[in-house]
Amino acid sequence: MTAPQSPVPKTASPREGWIALPPDLVRRLGAFRRRVRRIKLFEAACAALGGVAVGFLTLFLLDRVSDTSAWVRGLLFAAAIVACGAIPWAWHRWVWRQRSLEQVARLIERRFPAVGDELRGIIEIVRGGGAGESKSRTLCEAAVAQVAERSARVDFRAATPPSRPWRWAVGAAVPLAAAAVLAALAPDAAANAWARFVAPWRTIDRFTFARISPLPARLVVPHGEPAEVQVTLRDDTRWRPQEAQLRIGGQPPLAARLAGEGYAFTIPPQTTDQQLVLSPVWRARATHLRFHHRPRISSLCSPREMSASGSAWRPSTVRNLSPWKPK
Repeated sequence: MTAPQSPVPKTASPREGWIALPPDLVRRLGAFRRRVRRIKLFEAACAALGGVAVGFLTLFLLDRVSDTSAWVRGLLFAAAIVACGAIPWAWHRWVWRQRSLEQVARLIERRFPAVGDELRGIIEIVRGGGAGESKSRTLCEAAVAQVAERSARVDFRAATPPSRPWRWAVGAAVPLAAAAVLAALAPDAAANAWARFVAPWRTIDRFTFARISPLPARLVVPHGEPAEVQVTLRDDTRWRPQEAQLRIGGQPPLAARLAGEGYAFTIPPQTTDQQLVLSPVWRARATHLRFHHRPRISSLCSPREMSASGSAWRPSTVRNLSPWKPK
């Protein structure tokens, strides 16, 4: 990344005929400023790219373990935004605040106090203009020439603020390369993780390599009786776990081995509605279990009943039968 090639700003607007800084000194100051801008903007870009890549990789790995919650994804997204803020901060610090040659001289003064102070002095002379007296002009020209000659023996590159561009480059290249490898090996999973990363407020089901046929939003099973739940793998599944677990509410998980193309879970007797979650959590939402009593006979009615005399029939009803209970 290269810094914008902006023209060297004028340090002064002296009246016509007044002295100016030597062109060679202006060129060297401009080259030093461009070097600082280039390095600092490069480091900021590496910090931004590396921060985004690390956040994406973190979410990708978390999604392989469990369904990452929205607030965790929001924290990762916020951290990536903070990392991207390095670019505007570096632009303000090293471009906007280093527009004039006087600001550049002040930056050089941190490393070379004497040279930087002298540079600021002659820049002030040039910017101030002068009273127009021949004596003052001669003295100012001598001072400017002397400082320019002395500063020519100083390598301004040594005044570059502390920087580690290669370290920043490596720090950004490693996670970026890892993200590229994941995108090449598992493009669907990478695209899904990226969509969940950049929009944590949206409800996006995470991608899983094991895919099952859609489960209904609600499963109705008999109240207080064991029941069986069948989970079938889809034909396009990329992973067939040898064992799966099913959790009902806060109860201990139930395990089932792969049999054919799916899993058969035996649910123990339940009396309250619960949430059912599969582990590994496939690309399906949690299913709710609802429990209903089996139909029971509350009354029994026969069509006709012979009277004691045997001459007539009348309806007969038996009520208040005890409900059927499983043995």
